[in-house]
Amino acid sequence: MEKSVTDAEKLVELVAATGHHSLSDFISDYINEPTVPGVCCNPARPNCNYTAMVAPDMDAGFCQKCRSATVRSGLRLAHIT
Repeated sequence: MEKSVTDAEKLVELVAATGHHSLSDFISDYINEPTVPGVCCNPARPNCNYTAMVAPDMDAGFCQKCRSATVRSGLRLAHIT
């Protein structure tokens, strides 16, 4: 059985995957951008780390790996949008 992953854990993974050293650096780089990195948050596949550029307020972007609408924007995970 796979362990569930929290939004905070997914956000930490996304920040690292984008090469940022802190959440504040990530937010500073993307706060005013039209697209931002997002990560798959599929509860059925917690180990999926598919990333894509999405709208800042995206809550259900399409994951090419899981084939589901489970990609959430990093700013959404950080409760910015």
